[in-house]
Amino acid sequence: MRRLRQQLAYFFGFERREINGFILLSIVVFGTLLVPIIIKTANKPTRATLVQGFDTLNAEPPKFEKALVAKKVPKQFELHRFNPNIASKKEMLAMGIPYKVARTIENYVKKGGHFKRKNDLLKIYGMQDSLYAALLPYVAIPLVANNSKEAHLQKSLPFTSERAVVLPPLDLNSADATALQRLKGIGPVLSKRVVKFREKLGGFYAVHQLGEVYGVSDSTYQSLVETVVVNKPKLSLIKLNLVGADTLAMHPYISKNKARLIVAFRQQHGPYLSKQELYKIKAIDSVFYNKVSPYLSVH
Repeated sequence: MRRLRQQLAYFFGFERREINGFILLSIVVFGTLLVPIIIKTANKPTRATLVQGFDTLNAEPPKFEKALVAKKVPKQFELHRFNPNIASKKEMLAMGIPYKVARTIENYVKKGGHFKRKNDLLKIYGMQDSLYAALLPYVAIPLVANNSKEAHLQKSLPFTSERAVVLPPLDLNSADATALQRLKGIGPVLSKRVVKFREKLGGFYAVHQLGEVYGVSDSTYQSLVETVVVNKPKLSLIKLNLVGADTLAMHPYISKNKARLIVAFRQQHGPYLSKQELYKIKAIDSVFYNKVSPYLSVH
């Protein structure tokens, strides 16, 4: 340090105080330059840090990124007629009924509860209006007529009279308007509506579709459940890969909006290879698919 002071005094003619100030200033300048370098070196990632970083990149994306991922095909549910008074929780889950709702229904019945009418389901905790509307056509609760006037009259008939006459179930797909009028609660006007609705659908594939006809009340439908059948339905199929949106929208189950989405998806991604590909359209859910798929064909 003493030699440094002598050199500075010799070359620059500095006095002692000036030399001390020069040395102090030099230390501050070099310190300022070295601090960023030291910090950068300390923060340099090690091999372990790099490996951890790659693991993070390969990890599951955060929730907000999941929303951008294409819609996955949901689990398919099979809707069918069921009586909530005897249906098991497993059966209801297979139909797409939420677990809590299915468990509540099962517990209600086990504790002595009984569903007398379809709308009794609305009393179940968790039964939303949208779920009830989707299940309504499939709920089958036999009417109890032991105390009704009709049941009393039926019991009073002699064994050899009308009481012994049992008519075979009527096939909803082959019966004409005249034949339909033999059903209780179906008159000339309603019988024509049934035939017209059947033609628009392309045929019935299940008895519960009778309950969808305008004018057929819930009580009328329940009284007819055991007197009608659908034998080996031959449905008029819609060819998904050939028809346009206007033709699709003519079907009672397909709205104009869904028809446009179905055709647009085909135009963007090519012909449908299977009906299940409809699930790739965000607006298509299991309720709609199960309802309309019997009328669709990709061949």
